[in-house]
Amino acid sequence: MKPNEQDLSAEALSDLIGSIYDCAVEPEGWPATLTAMCDSLNCANGALYVVDVPRSAVRINIGVGVDSAWAEKLPAYQQDIAALAAALPPSLREPGDEPAAVMKHVPAEILEANRYRREWALPQGLIDLAHLTLIRDSGKLGSTAFGRHRDFGPISERELRILRLLAPHLRRAVTITDLLEMRLLEKQALEATVEELAVAILLVGDNGEILHANPVAKEMLVAGRYIQSVRGHLASPDHQQSAALLQAVAAATQDDAAIGNAGIGLPLRSPPDRPATAHVLPLSRGVVRTRLAPRAVAAVFITDGRGEPQSTNVFAETYGLTKAEAQIIDRLLDGDTLVAAAASIGISINTAKSHLS
Repeated sequence: MKPNEQDLSAEALSDLIGSIYDCAVEPEGWPATLTAMCDSLNCANGALYVVDVPRSAVRINIGVGVDSAWAEKLPAYQQDIAALAAALPPSLREPGDEPAAVMKHVPAEILEANRYRREWALPQGLIDLAHLTLIRDSGKLGSTAFGRHRDFGPISERELRILRLLAPHLRRAVTITDLLEMRLLEKQALEATVEELAVAILLVGDNGEILHANPVAKEMLVAGRYIQSVRGHLASPDHQQSAALLQAVAAATQDDAAIGNAGIGLPLRSPPDRPATAHVLPLSRGVVRTRLAPRAVAAVFITDGRGEPQSTNVFAETYGLTKAEAQIIDRLLDGDTLVAAAASIGISINTAKSHLS
């Protein structure tokens, strides 16, 4: 089979993004969506996972394209897979829009010595792996990866380019899937289903009109904590945060691809509370989403900052930290000493001390 060397058409890209967002509210669609991504990326298999690190618990674990006999052997190589991820440049281990290609970004000596590659991947003809970090904070680690067969050659710039386009949509959809704790929403009105969920959820229409708020969201609105209702429209007590939130909702009314990074991990600060985080899911397109909430253009999910660990990115944006300062915090949260943290991001110990202070 000859590899597809053309970029995805605008229509194919839009359909794939729509499928990704449908999976946010109907997680059983992930295997089919991962398979479609494998086809688009000329990859033999794909995987998506989220791990609760403190509890050593797997929250999401979905794989496609792997023979059952090989799939049974895979758990024995988890440490070796983690070692490959750890060998990536620090910037590619962070959630973002830049994917990694293992053959390109992992030193050859580490790659050749890795048991997963030698004993699991190569015997199946798998020579390369595209990797994208989706979630990484003090509590969770999530990523997606796609294996490449030797018949198609190493991961090329084409595949990395497609993953860059899909990255913000994957991060949003996986984050929301995880917020819903993998509960499959009933095939009835979303308004009825969200009542039982512990996360604050608001369904909004054009211009941020609040169509529905579940009990957790109503409590926030009444208290004016993080969010408020202004003449029936969603707002935040902070003007800049309110503008960013409404901008993401407005983007959700356009094509799914248009929303990009808007509305992923928006910080909502309401002193003296810890920062909350908002995620905006487009609802105006997609088979599943339009069936669930035909009147809404977006669903806004808000975690109130009290129960879950804060993402370093949200913390940094809320408190105005530079990228270097945030990187130092991130390495320290991972258990590094300040000396090790400085070395991992390529700065002197004196500079690291300055960032920490």
